Amino acid sequence: LYNGRKCDIRIWVLITHKMDSYIFKEGHLKASSVNYTVDNNNSFIHLTNYSLQKYNENFSKYEIGNEISFNIFQQYLDTLGEKSFNFRELIIPKFKHIIELTTKSSKNLINKKNKNYCFELFGYDFMMDEDKNVYLIEINTNPGLEISSEIIEILVPRMIDDTLRLTVDELFETEYSKEWTDEDGNYKSNFH
Repeated sequence: LYNGRKCDIRIWVLITHKMDSYIFKEGHLKASSVNYTVDNNNSFIHLTNYSLQKYNENFSKYEIGNEISFNIFQQYLDTLGEKSFNFRELIIPKFKHIIELTTKSSKNLINKKNKNYCFELFGYDFMMDEDKNVYLIEINTNPGLEISSEIIEILVPRMIDDTLRLTVDELFETEYSKEWTDEDGNYKSNFH
């Protein structure tokens, strides 16, 4: 829970035409608008996605768009006495492991007709329990990229820009793409 409300964690994953997988370095938490209770079946308590939460009267009451950055989440953990717990160092690797398993197991399903020069962006949603175990909730194809908060307004353009650098710019080897390479010719991006 985040401040007594259920939340999940969104991570974007890109699979390129070469079937390489890239995980965007930043993500965000999506929180519900209502405090959590197991006794109430109200969807606004249990389902945290933006497309539902935006219809709740408490939407954006606690944070704009009900979305929390990883940095704000770390600050929250610190206030709980979790200062020795580094979310990025201890939880992100667990996300990466699950992402690696799912992308490896489904690569032959993503591009069934073996088309050249295609790519897809996925939105992975995770939950974390009080013992810091990580669970995959779902994988969204064509995840919603609507600008719903200041966090998303920063992250989505960076993510889309990097997606195009790793796909379209690489294919056409534009001057723009050359500006964004390191000394070894690798793209500098927020994906890894």
